[in-house]
Amino acid sequence: MDQMRQELVVKYFIQTFLTKNSSDSGCVSNSNSSVDWLQKNLGRFSVLVSLSDLLKLNTDFSPLSDLEVLSPKQTAELVVLPLPGLPGKDVIINTVFDFLSKSPKERRLPEFLYHLSRLSVVTPVGCTVYQTIFVRLYQAMSALPQEMEPIIWASVYDLTESAPMVSSVIAQCSALQQLLDSGISTGRLCDFSIKQYACSQLKDLKAENLVTLLKCKLSENNTDSKETWKLLFTKASAVLDQALVLLSNQSEPVIGPALSQVLDVIGEIRVNRLTEDQLRDSDVIRKLFSGRLRVFLPSASGGFLHCLSTKNLSCDSYQAVVKEFGAQFDHMNLEQQQLVLKELVAPFLSRPTSDSGCVSNSNSSVDWLQKNLGPFSVLVSLGNLLNLNTDFSPLSALEVLSPKQTAELVVLPLPGLPGKDVIINTVFDFLSKSPKERRLPEFLYHLSRLSVVTPVNCTVYQTIFVRLYQAMSALPQEMEPIIWASLYDLTESSPMVSSVIAQCWALQQLLDSGISPGRLCDFSIKQYACSQLKDLKAENLVTLLKCKLSENNTDSKETWKLLFTKASAVLDQALVLLSNQSEPVIGPALSQVLDVIGEIRVNRLTEDQLRDSDVIRKLFSGRLRVFLPSASGGFLHCLSTKNLSCDSYQAVVKEFGAQFDHMNLEQQQLVLKELVVPFLSRPTSDSGCVSNSNSSVDWLQKNLGPFSVLVSLGNLLNLNTDFSPLSALEVLSPKQTAELVVLPLPGLPGKDVIVNTVFDYLTESPKERRLPEFLYHLVRLSEEMMLPCDSFKTIFERLYQALPSAPPETEPVIQAIIDNLMQTAPEDCLPMNMKCPITPANDTRVCEGNASDSLQSYLATSNTANVSCTFTLEEYACASLKDFTAEHLVSLLRCNLPGNSSHSKETWKVLLTKLTSVLDQALDMFSNMSKPVIGPAVSQALDVIGEIRVNRLTEDQLRDSDVIRKWFSGRLRAFLPSASGVFLHCLSTKNLSCDSYQQILREFSNQFDQMDQMRQELLVKYFIQPFLTKNSSDSGCVSNSNSSVAWLQKNLGRFSVLVSLSDLLKLNTDFSPLSALEVLSPKQTAELVVLPLPGLPGKDVIINTVFDFLSKSPKERRLPEFLYHLSRLSVVTPVGCTVYQTIFVRLYQAMSALPQEMEPIIWASVYDLTESAPMDCSLVPVNQQCPVSSHNATRVCAGVDSSALQQLLDSGISTGRLCDFSIKQYACSQLKDLTAENLVTLLKCKLSENNTDSKETWKLLFTKASAVLDQALVLLSNQSKPVIGPAVSQALDVIGEIRVNRLTEGQLRDSDVIRKWFSGRLRAFLPSASGGFLHCLSTKNLSCDSYQAVVKEFGAQFDHMNLEQQQLVLKELVVPFLSRPTSDSGCVSNSNNSVDWLQKNLGRFSVLVSLSDLLKLNTDFSPLSSLEVLSPKQTAELVVLPLPGLPGKAVIINTVFDYLTESPKERRLPEFLQQLVSLTKQENIPCASYKIIFARLDQAVPTVTMEIESALTSSKTALLQTVPSGCIVYSGEVSICLSSVLQADVTV
Repeated sequence: MDQMRQELVVKYFIQTFLTKNSSDSGCVSNSNSSVDWLQKNLGRFSVLVSLSDLLKLNTDFSPLSDLEVLSPKQTAELVVLPLPGLPGKDVIINTVFDFLSKSPKERRLPEFLYHLSRLSVVTPVGCTVYQTIFVRLYQAMSALPQEMEPIIWASVYDLTESAPMVSSVIAQCSALQQLLDSGISTGRLCDFSIKQYACSQLKDLKAENLVTLLKCKLSENNTDSKETWKLLFTKASAVLDQALVLLSNQSEPVIGPALSQVLDVIGEIRVNRLTEDQLRDSDVIRKLFSGRLRVFLPSASGGFLHCLSTKNLSCDSYQAVVKEFGAQFDHMNLEQQQLVLKELVAPFLSRPTSDSGCVSNSNSSVDWLQKNLGPFSVLVSLGNLLNLNTDFSPLSALEVLSPKQTAELVVLPLPGLPGKDVIINTVFDFLSKSPKERRLPEFLYHLSRLSVVTPVNCTVYQTIFVRLYQAMSALPQEMEPIIWASLYDLTESSPMVSSVIAQCWALQQLLDSGISPGRLCDFSIKQYACSQLKDLKAENLVTLLKCKLSENNTDSKETWKLLFTKASAVLDQALVLLSNQSEPVIGPALSQVLDVIGEIRVNRLTEDQLRDSDVIRKLFSGRLRVFLPSASGGFLHCLSTKNLSCDSYQAVVKEFGAQFDHMNLEQQQLVLKELVVPFLSRPTSDSGCVSNSNSSVDWLQKNLGPFSVLVSLGNLLNLNTDFSPLSALEVLSPKQTAELVVLPLPGLPGKDVIVNTVFDYLTESPKERRLPEFLYHLVRLSEEMMLPCDSFKTIFERLYQALPSAPPETEPVIQAIIDNLMQTAPEDCLPMNMKCPITPANDTRVCEGNASDSLQSYLATSNTANVSCTFTLEEYACASLKDFTAEHLVSLLRCNLPGNSSHSKETWKVLLTKLTSVLDQALDMFSNMSKPVIGPAVSQALDVIGEIRVNRLTEDQLRDSDVIRKWFSGRLRAFLPSASGVFLHCLSTKNLSCDSYQQILREFSNQFDQMDQMRQELLVKYFIQPFLTKNSSDSGCVSNSNSSVAWLQKNLGRFSVLVSLSDLLKLNTDFSPLSALEVLSPKQTAELVVLPLPGLPGKDVIINTVFDFLSKSPKERRLPEFLYHLSRLSVVTPVGCTVYQTIFVRLYQAMSALPQEMEPIIWASVYDLTESAPMDCSLVPVNQQCPVSSHNATRVCAGVDSSALQQLLDSGISTGRLCDFSIKQYACSQLKDLTAENLVTLLKCKLSENNTDSKETWKLLFTKASAVLDQALVLLSNQSKPVIGPAVSQALDVIGEIRVNRLTEGQLRDSDVIRKWFSGRLRAFLPSASGGFLHCLSTKNLSCDSYQAVVKEFGAQFDHMNLEQQQLVLKELVVPFLSRPTSDSGCVSNSNNSVDWLQKNLGRFSVLVSLSDLLKLNTDFSPLSSLEVLSPKQTAELVVLPLPGLPGKAVIINTVFDYLTESPKERRLPEFLQQLVSLTKQENIPCASYKIIFARLDQAVPTVTMEIESALTSSKTALLQTVPSGCIVYSGEVSICLSSVLQADVTV
């Protein structure tokens, strides 16, 4: 039958019968399988029926069990089509391919693939289906006969075309095909492109042809894609392998840019199809890589290499690959060699397998390296080699290491290797055997390079240098310059020396001819160092050294070293001659010269010489003496490490000690730190060199010499635990003696023994044994470390005992020390006899050596009221003063009390006792003097007056405030600012009444400003506190005060500010700080806020009361000082989070309420307190609507160096340099002198930069510059040019936080204030406003007038915003504000019509709002009366959309058209029509509306211009497309006309 007849049988017989509605539809019942059913009921006609029709004829038909009787096309349908009741596609595809692959030719795989490709073009197939098919196709290529490969590749390409993943189709066929079909000649093979071959049938192409083609095409500058090459190779697959073998056997290498791509393709279609067994078979791999791929390997791509590294190769296979790549090593450039290493070698050897690194089949480190890395090993660092094979032994593989790797072995700290000494010696032993062949020069080059960048231990350098010096004598002469060069290079990087120098000059000629001594100094050290000095004499060298060492010489150590090594023969003699010179040598080069001499002389001393003190003495007292005062830390430290004997060391110290006075303090301390302490601290059998000393004094002098005074006593005891300070007082410094008294030192007697022994020793000869200096250090140390109470008592007793016997000039010193120590000592640590001590008065002692004859003669002849000041106080005290009047005494006091002069108290007591009869009158007269008297003598005089007057007041007099007033307001007033601690302490023990005490306190308070701080504190400690804490019936003197303020003023006066708040509460438990804020100091007020004080209200009450008080008059009530102390206290006192939060609330409130000059101060406090607050404490009041950025100055300024900027700011920065520094640098500087103009300049350049500073940084800047910020913003806004840049938005956010957010309710509702801000200060920033700024602004309680002022200013910036920014203003500000549920929601009340409302409340942003949203914002809004301000889109919405509360559509449409057609161009009729057409496509419009619209469009045509008419016509055409079905907008002639118009329009 022909095909038509066959199809007729199927259609009109088989299908008709089998689909009959019967009890056995499809004739299924008598068939026992799907195959049986198919053969019985369709026979050979089954191949003409589609698979889907077969399933309709028999729903139980199972295609997968009938594959043997399905046609190739039906099998393809089974794979591709979505057929019901079958398993998933993955099951189907795998079953089909399993079936076909068993016998591909007999089961017609090629025809199946053909139909599969055809069907995939017309049938949508899921990506996973394609992926499963492709997997099976690639598998098939490896498994099926080779002749199937081109067919499968063709199928792959066809399917790739239709797949949703990739695409390719290439090239166009040409005349090539005809030539191929007719038999192309070899000579013409290269005339056609690779693309042309790839798109031709290549069934007759021979392997030789392909080789010829590859040779010419690979060497061309070929740009064919991998896809093209792949198509070619798949079509020529049958001859590809043979061609590759032939190509690799060519003697000439093939070079060209396409080699890499070709190898990638061969990798895909050959290497990637190797089976697991083939990959692990080294013979297969060797055959492939040494045979077929050899020519391509030098060009292998990273992708090919990486893919290869992921294959499951055996180690043998991998090593075969590396061997072949290694054979091509010399044909690769360095980049290609490193690529092989990076993408193949390192990844493969790093794989975590049972034989990671392929170590098991290697019998040595050399074998492993050669097998696994081949020649590529030289490119790998030694560290990485050890990572690849932790058992790799570099020392046993030196023969195959590169010079660089060998250098790394010497320098780098590598794991699991022997010590560096072993390594260095092994390496040098190996290299020295054959230096040239084993590449010693290259090794030394890399050794020098590596040592520059790698920290190398001193001992490593030393071992290397030893071997280099040895090598010079052992190796061929031509190696010597190379080794010397290496020595100098290594010297550069070593921690010991530096590098090679200079050029030779005419000096050499003079030296050769015999230079005259007069000319020796004419040449530089460099010139000498670079000359031959064989004829230089010791005397010449001395002359040279004397002139060069005293010059400001900058020659390097290595220059000196070169000189001294060349002059080595005369150096020792020259040094002896130089040291014997009487004149000392001074100059900056001495230190360097000694370093060099140390290297070439001291460092070469043998062990025996180092331990021989005579050798050392000869060297240091003879040759080196002149250099010792300039010894460097390096020289000293090196010397301390030598194995000197104690005798040798002591000889060294003795010589350094002899130069002690020629050293400055820094140099003295250097000797101590680098030589003395390290040497004496060495853990040896005679640590500290104690054994050869017979006493502590002897040990100290021998081992530390004069340097001992620089060592703390604690360290002396560390150096020698048997050292006895008490037996060595004669050699201790005053400071060390003070340390002995004060510090808790181990192994010493009790402090009472120490104090008494020290004072016994010092008071024997106070001047010579430096008692005053000891006392100075005693006071300083007691301030740093609190002494035990008993020690204070003993010291005070010994000081008082010392007074009578002390020389007159020492007594005032002791008195001053007593006052100083009283300030440090606790009040109850004074001895009982010190409460009111009595000064002895011994006329004989005072008058010894003080003859008064001249004074006596003067007094006998003088008849004036004034006395002569030329006589000493001692002379007056020792004279007969029987006729001395009160006036005379006043005159004498005026001579001796002022100034810094002082006398012993004993002298004053002898004098004033003699004059007791006129003393009271004289004191009355003296106190009436207007000028206060201040000086050390005043304190001594007052102590004596206290003894002979105040101490003699009776109990009644002490409790009589009038008597006390007479004494303290009158007679003693001028002395009170200088009251000693002893006087005050004695006074506090008196049985004064509270009135008397308060009277005295008042007088001291009047003198407050005349006292230094020490005197003020002594008064608090030894008078006020002791008296007020006395155990009495009216402790604290509370009863006669009617308030806390009164109590404070009466009982502490101006001294109250020196007492902590907690101490005030101890003095008076009823004291109420909150009611006494007016008299508290800023520090006390801060303590009230921070400290946990008993009996007070909660911290919230305290904080609010304090801030209420301070805010009323912040300057007068010292708010800044309070904030300073608040910040300081919060650092050292744990404060609860709630306390911080309350403080921050008040600080933020204060910023709005207080004068503007307070703002920077408050901000500084905010930043300081933020630092000390608990980490998890939320300090900023949480406001979701207006979030506040953090403020952490430490975080902002971490790593910021603002020092250069700060100097410029302090000196007055020029405008031209303002922009040279970053915003961070400004934010982290003090900006007190920054002007508004400076800030404007800075903002203009920084805002326009691509600035990435955080808001936190901007906030720190603006708060520091807060004083000039407002003025700067005004100036900036007045600039004509808008400011544009990424930082503008962030800057505005910050300004919003620190300015807008702080506007009061009244200011927010005042449109003038708002206008001033938004049209003035913020105008330049508004186009960049962030969503956060706008949203926050929308939440403010603005009045409608204020809001409208804001919108007006944003509207003025409308054209400077992009659409996104315009919509942001609408979304975050306009809509939220107008939608608020208030009494005047939508701000309608102050508008007189809809147009007015729209312009006031939305301004130019109104065009962005849909009409329905406008009606939501204002339900009274009348669009018809506002057509003039509606956009074309809004007008179209008015016509189309079903909007509430409006007239009928007929009215709306006619009104709109009436309005628009009056002035169609100006009122934008075309745009309206465009929007109308667009809307009708989205919305259903009643037919009636369409009729009116069309009618109005027709009416408009005659009245408009041609341009508008065209718009009307095209709109009608477009609108007709959306007219509802059945809606006749035209009828009769009109309809015919319209269709003509439409037809004409279409034609056009």
